[in-house]
Amino acid sequence: MPRLFAAALFAAAALCAASGVRAQERLDLSTLDTVGELTYVLGFDAAKNVQQDSASFAYFTYDTFASGFQDGAAGDSSRLAYMYGYEIGSRVGSDTTLSMSPDLFLASFREGLAFPASQLDDAQKRSVMNQVQDMLFMNVLRERAQDEPEAQQKLAQIEAGAREADSLLTAAAQRPGAEVRASGLVVIPGTEGTGPEATMTDRVLVRYTGTLADGTEFDASGEEPAQFALRGVVPGFGEGVSGMKAGGTRTLVIPPSLAYGLQGTNGGPIGPNKALTFEVELVEIVAPTPAPGLE
Repeated sequence: MPRLFAAALFAAAALCAASGVRAQERLDLSTLDTVGELTYVLGFDAAKNVQQDSASFAYFTYDTFASGFQDGAAGDSSRLAYMYGYEIGSRVGSDTTLSMSPDLFLASFREGLAFPASQLDDAQKRSVMNQVQDMLFMNVLRERAQDEPEAQQKLAQIEAGAREADSLLTAAAQRPGAEVRASGLVVIPGTEGTGPEATMTDRVLVRYTGTLADGTEFDASGEEPAQFALRGVVPGFGEGVSGMKAGGTRTLVIPPSLAYGLQGTNGGPIGPNKALTFEVELVEIVAPTPAPGLE
C-alpha cells in the first residue's frame, strides 16, 4: 500500500473509532462462502494496515471515505478522503471474476478498525486464499476444456485427484484420536514430546516422510533431520507441526488446498489436486540466531 494512501486511511481509522465504531458487533462469518471470506480477509487486513501506519491527516473523516468507496464501487464519479475511498471502491466494484460485495468489504474494514484480531487465524486465511486461487484457475480451465484436449486431460486429472483426496481424508478422519482442523487438515497424534510447543514463527528440525494416497514416497528427510521455517513450507505442513513438542510425532494428512493445490508440482512427483500424508517427528525447535553484536 503506498504510504500516502495508508496515511490517509490511518486518519480515517482514528476518527471512525472515535465516533463509535468500537461498539459494533462482529460480523457473522458462518453464512459466507469462499468469496465472502476472501472479502472479509481483504477488508479486515486493509484496516490493520491503516492502523500500523503512524501518519495521519487532520481533516480526514471516515464517513467521507466510506461515501467515496460506495460511489467507486457503483462506478459513480474533491475531497481527499473521498478520492481514496473511491479508489478502493473502484477496484472492488470493477471485479467481475469473483463478484465481491462492496458492502461486506466496508463492513469488514470497519470491524478491522474496531477489533484487535481477525476472526480467521493465519492458517484459515491461507486456506481461503488457496481456495480462491483454485476457483479462478478452475474457471479458466473449464472454459478452455470446451475446445482444448490438453485442458480436458488436466480437468480429468483434477477431478480424479479430488475423489482420491476425499477418500484419503475421510479414512484418516476415522482413525483413533484423529483431529480434523477447520482448515481441513487431519492430525493424528503419536508421541507427545516434551518442552515448549513449536509455533508458526519458529524454525524447526524435523524427520519426515511424505507419501501419496497410493503409498508412493515422494519426499523424505533422510538420515539427517531437515531444518525448515514453518512459514516457508506448504500451509498444511506448517499448521500440523505447529503445536508439536521436541520428540513428538504426528501423522499429517493434508488436503490439496493446503499442499500443492490443483496444479501440483509441475513436472514433479505430485500430480494435480493430490492430498499428501506426512509422518513427522519434531527433533528440535531451533533457537533464533542472535543479531550481530548481541551475542
